[in-house]
Order: sequence, then structure tokens, then C-alpha cells
Amino acid sequence: MPSSHSAGVAALASYVAANKGWRHTETSLATVFGVIVMYDAQGIRRHTGEIAQLVNDLEDNLVKFSGEFPSFEYVEREKELKEILGHQPVEVGAGALLGIVLGLISAKIEDGKQMKHEELELEV
Repeated sequence: MPSSHSAGVAALASYVAANKGWRHTETSLATVFGVIVMYDAQGIRRHTGEIAQLVNDLEDNLVKFSGEFPSFEYVEREKELKEILGHQPVEVGAGALLGIVLGLISAKIEDGKQMKHEELELEV
């Protein structure tokens, strides 16, 4: 499944680039924002999910341990930590490609509408 976060920021960056130009400040800001979001989606959030999995496994071991030793008291949580938080690099890349395509299509559609609007103004 492609990353929707990556698709959104890539669409933003490509749309701004198509409208303002590749060397414009707004394009640079959108690109930096996109890189930060994609890094978070792939790296930080994925590592958080791996840590959550380890904590859940640790809790399972504590439950087993407390059953073997009656003097050891442990109150089990009702809800486990969410383990699937981040994306794999392929998912981030697929989301970025999808976003670039959608951003360029959106810019092209808007450009076409703007041209028709200008033609109507010239006729009047």
C-alpha cells in the first residue's frame, strides 16, 4: 500500500513546481517539507512500531513470569501498543511517485481551465 503521507507531500511539491517553477522558493520549501514527512513515515514511525512490538513481547513474557512466581505481582494492560505505525521504503517510494503524477495532472488541469478563462475574457 503506498504511503498517503508521501503521496500528499509529493503532490504538493510537484504541483508547486509545475506552477511556480523548479527554482522557486516555494518549491524548495515544499520539497524540504516532503523529505521530512517521508523520512518520518519511513524511519521514525517504523522504528516506533518495532519498539512497540518489543514492549508487547516483553509484557507477554512478564505475564508468563508472574504466573510461574506467585510472589511476583504484575497487572496486565487491557490494550497492546499499536505495532504497525510506519512504512517500508517501497511504500514511501510508491506514494511519492503517485503524488508526483497527481500533482502534475492537477497543475495541467488547472492550467487548461485558466487558459479557457483567459480566452473567454478576450472574446468579451
